[in-house]
Amino acid sequence: MSRQTQRKDTHQVNGDIRKLVEISRSVGSDDRLVQAGGGNTSVKSADGTRMHIKASGTGLRDMSPDRGYVTMTLPPLMELLHDEKPRQMSDDEREPYVLRTMYHAVVSGPDLSARPSCEATLHAMLRRYVVHIHPVAVNGVLCSAESNELCQELARRGKFTMVCIPYTNPGHPLAVSCLKAVEAHQAAHGQSPEVLFLVNHGLFVTSDSAERAVSLTKAIVDDCEKLYQSRKTKAAATTGDGVAEEQLTDVTVELRRALVESGSPSRLIEFVADETARRLLARKDAASLLSLNSTPDAIVYCLAHPLILSARPLGKIAPAVKKYIAAYGEAPRTVLVPGQGFLVVGDSMKALKTTTVVYQAELGTKERTTAFGGPRRLTRGNVDYINGWEVEHYRRELARAEAGAGGPLTGKVALVTGAGSGLGRGIAMGLAAAGAHVVLADIDLPAAEETAELIRKACGTPRAAAVRTDVTDERSMAEAFGCAATTFGGVDVAVAAAGIAPAFPIQDFPVDAFRKTLEINLTGYFLAAREAARWMIRQGTGGSLIFISSKSGLGASRNNAAYNVTKAGELHLMRGLALELGRHGIRSNAICPGNVFEGSKIWNPEYIRQAAKKRGLKPEQVIPYYISLTAMNQEIKQQDIANAAVFLASDQARVVSGQSLVVDAGQEFVR
Repeated sequence: MSRQTQRKDTHQVNGDIRKLVEISRSVGSDDRLVQAGGGNTSVKSADGTRMHIKASGTGLRDMSPDRGYVTMTLPPLMELLHDEKPRQMSDDEREPYVLRTMYHAVVSGPDLSARPSCEATLHAMLRRYVVHIHPVAVNGVLCSAESNELCQELARRGKFTMVCIPYTNPGHPLAVSCLKAVEAHQAAHGQSPEVLFLVNHGLFVTSDSAERAVSLTKAIVDDCEKLYQSRKTKAAATTGDGVAEEQLTDVTVELRRALVESGSPSRLIEFVADETARRLLARKDAASLLSLNSTPDAIVYCLAHPLILSARPLGKIAPAVKKYIAAYGEAPRTVLVPGQGFLVVGDSMKALKTTTVVYQAELGTKERTTAFGGPRRLTRGNVDYINGWEVEHYRRELARAEAGAGGPLTGKVALVTGAGSGLGRGIAMGLAAAGAHVVLADIDLPAAEETAELIRKACGTPRAAAVRTDVTDERSMAEAFGCAATTFGGVDVAVAAAGIAPAFPIQDFPVDAFRKTLEINLTGYFLAAREAARWMIRQGTGGSLIFISSKSGLGASRNNAAYNVTKAGELHLMRGLALELGRHGIRSNAICPGNVFEGSKIWNPEYIRQAAKKRGLKPEQVIPYYISLTAMNQEIKQQDIANAAVFLASDQARVVSGQSLVVDAGQEFVR
């Protein structure tokens, strides 16, 4: 091959990839078309030998020339489509066989280990440019009793060729079913169809023009919406009954307790005030309408069935969860609350967000089917196939990895005061790394948000919510714990770490500075503990209180009257709470760090100058001097304190309460 030919081929491949990225972003950035980044796209080379296709695990809007796709050679995919062997296999035999063939067909891409779309073989049989999505407007038609007739009407309106595929199990069975329909259309009309309507699934649009593929996709979505608006009827008969807004917190608390008691690994809960859910739940036929989800996507991300609460659910949620788990083998991911909306259950922030978006699409689909003869229900066999589908297990493994599965704090929610800097930041990051989701409470909101971003980068996924909190203000502290409840469903661990340390000789100590230290270091810890105790007792699932005291709480230091007394006071407050709260399963402990210089606001240049003056040292000698006071002659790092907090927060410390864990490299000793 000449160098000129090589350059031409490389340029063509790059041009195809640019088209793939352009199509993907155009479709993926339109919320009418895509939910939670779902769907896929592909572009074939001009000679028809290769196909660039979106890889699993990447949202359409997130694709770039160096991310989110693989390049596959087409002949093995077409051979697989026509191969009789996988058609004779059982589901358990076929899925690995198909997956191996698809992986072997991958020839290049930014990440050769990336998994091709499960619908790669379906893309392979179609024209050069392909868009596959599951928009609400279209699925309202495709999940309805009148789907066949409506697809014919849409084709007449839009003047495009199409086939309507009856519901078929996803993956290879669906691809084979589509192949037969496409070949029949080709034989009858001399060309392949531009559109594939997949009943109870979604839309495929294919063209030899990228612009036509995108414009036709959007036109079909628009026509489906117009069709719904023209057929939409007046509101159905309603019950007018629902859960009172002031009971929502009680519902969330009761649900979380039921999940914990059931042993469910999914314990994060978020409430979604959804108007579509409210309308559908108010219908007299709500139970039958909403009892079974409509599409593979909804079943994969939200499970097949929501848990539908009664209008008077308090006291009945635990039995309902137990009954649900007995019937379906796992806890619900969506819980419908009449009069209010729905709760989503998951094990990570990303899972909560994805479930929310997909379930809102499911509700929108359900509402639209009421204008088209009602929903077309999947069979039990259809549902069982999806639940056992290899792709479903793959997605669950991805979700577990993102949730930090395996960490000692997986499934737990922690609130950390003073999380914007210093020890509070280090502890929050350590708890998140151990699997917890964390509420970052700090008077400096931008600093707390910076911690949240550091956690996102370190963990690879969002795991924290920042909230501005004045630890000396009762209402502000209550709002911080309220944030834990509304964002994650509750709180299991509360760490009081916000503090100050003004240094003055006693004769020069300003009373205002003394009082401020008492307010932040003592009143702040009291308010954090009181609010945590209220929530934890209400939840009925135990919990862990952790006070960040100091070695100065054990042995006083000079010129630190306010700091000494508050740190000692924190320890005695902790001990009293251990006695008081133990019967509720709530443990209370303290960490007494030595001098932690890393990232500390306390050890600022002015404080170091004062310490140097007090000790007769130069400023640059201060830190080495304090390190030399330890038996181990080692500097204490933020991670050392974070490790101690993770231990006290975890089940490894399940019978440890009323204790002070000294982390100071051997400077103070508890006797």
